[in-house]
Amino acid sequence: MSGMLISIEKSNNDEVKSTASTAFCIKGTFDPDDITKTLGLTPSRSWKINDPIVSKKFQFDAGAKRLFSMWSYGYNDSYNGDISRQIRNTISDLRPRIPLIKEFVEKNNCQVYIQVVCDTTAGDVTPNFSIDTDIIDFCKLVGAKIDVDMNIF
Repeated sequence: MSGMLISIEKSNNDEVKSTASTAFCIKGTFDPDDITKTLGLTPSRSWKINDPIVSKKFQFDAGAKRLFSMWSYGYNDSYNGDISRQIRNTISDLRPRIPLIKEFVEKNNCQVYIQVVCDTTAGDVTPNFSIDTDIIDFCKLVGAKIDVDMNIF
């Protein structure tokens, strides 16, 4: 997913190896080109059901195929440790398109979520994680859940 790579400095100026990314995701059996055209936005990542799986991070069996379609939209911004701010930036372009998102999701029986992935090293600064009511309101309007992965290495 597209997101942002962050570097937060400790008071002793040692670099913290923390990253955080957020993305708005639509998952189902649709053609991602359809939602791209509907919203007039270019996704950060997308794939169609049955597309071959290609990953630099994980190894898959030869011929492995995607089990669902995905369309994700992320917003890159400098990260200051505030996840709500990052989510707000991610969904800012989507707010005026809420009726279009709702119609597409209902018509295509899709799952919708905001994905938040935070990676940090044990002992480093961890991101401030709170969800403000304006984000909850957006999620309610489009039927999205918030999926959070907090990885500590």
